[in-house]
Amino acid sequence: SRVYKNEGWISFGDWLGTGVIATNYQVYKDFKEVKKYVKTLGLKTIKEWIRFCESGKKPVDIPRNVQRTYSSEWKGWSDFLGKE
Repeated sequence: SRVYKNEGWISFGDWLGTGVIATNYQVYKDFKEVKKYVKTLGLKTIKEWIRFCESGKKPVDIPRNVQRTYSSEWKGWSDFLGKE
């Protein structure tokens, strides 16, 4: 990464062909956008969220560990899942 930094280096995921982007370099949607999207899914529990994440249907610009990624805005699972 240092040697080829100015010669087209993108990432180890690109170099290895996996496409994986390190978490600290990943760009995620705004928390309000994520909550709006999740509400359309009709998920009711943390287990349903985990199953959704494991299904391969979760967009890459939405983190699995939402409570850590959005810690400053996090108010709990009920708020995130849109439950009253």
